[in-house]
Amino acid sequence: KIKMSRRPIIGLLALLASVVATTAAMNVPIRDTSTSTTTRVRSRNTKPAWYKARQRPITPGQKAALRTLWPQYGLTFSYHSPLDLPSAFHPRTPKTTTATTPTTLEIGCGAGEALLEYAASNPSRNFLGVDWYRSGLATCCTALNVRGLTNARLVRADAHLLLDRGLPPAPTFDEVLIFFPDPWYRAEERRMVRAEIIEGIGKRMRGGGVLHVA
Repeated sequence: KIKMSRRPIIGLLALLASVVATTAAMNVPIRDTSTSTTTRVRSRNTKPAWYKARQRPITPGQKAALRTLWPQYGLTFSYHSPLDLPSAFHPRTPKTTTATTPTTLEIGCGAGEALLEYAASNPSRNFLGVDWYRSGLATCCTALNVRGLTNARLVRADAHLLLDRGLPPAPTFDEVLIFFPDPWYRAEERRMVRAEIIEGIGKRMRGGGVLHVA
């Protein structure tokens, strides 16, 4: 037979009784979250966890493409230095000439399937594609180089941040494309078509501009 001392058990029961009594004395309410309708609030300056978690794997070839082709096709902005699109598309042409060139923005360009066809079919129009995933942008850079297209540029950024802080205050786009946006019905901050995005597009759209959503 195994003899077990009662002292540890008695001590544990006493500790549990003390915790229960302390909690009751503090009158701590128990929150029922089963019917909660609280909306999550996230700082616009804080990147959600899915920014990193949903990054697709990038191959050595894609890394090499970004390293060699991004200086030619990729654009970068900061809070105090927005994009200068006329200089990016036509560095040797006066800004007064290129500022009125028709320009299309594609939000969520991915690997550039649509962007490439639009740019090839409209050589006199500028195209700017924005996406967050490096693998797709690397593939798009390679395709732009292979096809010799010079009227398309890419930005790796969140579309909301680009519209809010990455562009000059003057209206810039004549057309905005949003193809197959993610229908994240449980995570509002992941939706492409939401109030702040549409508001940002409206501020950046020239007179008579068109928004395509498919």
